[in-house]
Amino acid sequence: MKPKHLWLPAVGAMLCAACIRGTILHHFEHVDPDGWNCYDTLRYSLPPIPQAGLYDFSVDLRYANAFAYEGIRVVAETYLRRPPVARRDTLYLKTADEHGIPVGQGLNLLQLSTPLYTLRLQPGQEGTIRLYHLMRLETMPDIREVGLKITETPR
Repeated sequence: MKPKHLWLPAVGAMLCAACIRGTILHHFEHVDPDGWNCYDTLRYSLPPIPQAGLYDFSVDLRYANAFAYEGIRVVAETYLRRPPVARRDTLYLKTADEHGIPVGQGLNLLQLSTPLYTLRLQPGQEGTIRLYHLMRLETMPDIREVGLKITETPR
């Protein structure tokens, strides 16, 4: 007697591999337990790009449900080599709607992802992305982790 559904695990494995194949970087940096200080610049190293193409950059934020602000402004400084690219962008991460209800996903620790930009990258291109916040309050409480995700743009 032959098992009828041996192909199901193989198809599942291929689908999972297809989902993560286009991710070049997805990394979180921990923030001080007292909060994210505006002088604490978070650095992310971009590994060498495997192939030329368009890549989507996004910033992820993990924050406590008690976060008391509607959003946070973040500066992203991008420095790439081979060929050189230098750019600075400001991003607004909206953490609550107009009624004060958190927009992130989760229970006690919420997470949200906000698109930053799309760049055309070349093979072997690498560099550094730096993130820091621009809020008036020097230390933003209840921020736990800040992440950067770089994926190939779907064709």
